[in-house]
Amino acid sequence: RGQTSPDVQVTPLPNFGFLEVRWNNEKPPFDDIRVRRAMHLAFNRHVATEVYQEEWLTVSRWTNGEGRTPDSETFQMPGYRKVGAGYEDDLAEAKALMAEAGFPDGEGLPEFTLTTATVPGHAEILAPYFAAQMGQLGLKIKINAVERSLVNEEYKKDFDFVLGTVFHSPLPNHTPQWATVLVTGASQNFGRYSNADFDAVVDKLNREADPKKREALWVEGQDILDNDPPEVHFGYTAHMPMWQNYVKGLNFPERLHQEWGRFSTTVWLDK
Repeated sequence: RGQTSPDVQVTPLPNFGFLEVRWNNEKPPFDDIRVRRAMHLAFNRHVATEVYQEEWLTVSRWTNGEGRTPDSETFQMPGYRKVGAGYEDDLAEAKALMAEAGFPDGEGLPEFTLTTATVPGHAEILAPYFAAQMGQLGLKIKINAVERSLVNEEYKKDFDFVLGTVFHSPLPNHTPQWATVLVTGASQNFGRYSNADFDAVVDKLNREADPKKREALWVEGQDILDNDPPEVHFGYTAHMPMWQNYVKGLNFPERLHQEWGRFSTTVWLDK
């Protein structure tokens, strides 16, 4: 943050969208909560941030704004632990869940297709990484790379996995994102996820103004999503704007997310 050079300055800006792999929650075996939970546990997000350098990724739970769980707590939770700090236990639990669901080491499962954009960072890094992580559970996944504008067309089909980017919440309050992407029947709920308890939490968040009550609702909602995952997300992304040092008045460190809007201070060129 705040890196400089003789000519150029750059600073990461937190973003409220994330890279994710959605699966078809209405299609076996993804309609089994044990399989969904196993995939959530087996996927190591910390390693993902190391292998993917195209964007800055922030490991988080299901909100990167209001209600965000502190890293000190998140990184102790199953599904978010690092290698050597609990991830091995998460993977063991994931394998046990797959066996309980009737698919030990992936036995009895077909080969799945993961559709991704031909963007190199997606097709050559994120997609192979996801496939390798799921391979630990015995899932066999082939990668189908298509032109980026065609990715969303896959959601209209009887798809298995699709790698993409999720709707960006316009506010630190992520209820617009949750309501648009994860609530039953929502306009961008392409993974066809449905959990009545989660829907009720979002409804309460949209009507609750008390900060302490909202904090409890964020915890409740994220706990539901951790235990009944609708998808796997790699992490929240950040933008990294760069500008020549002679551009003055850009107060980027104070900006909260990608909806930059207008500048309320004067910007000028010192040259």
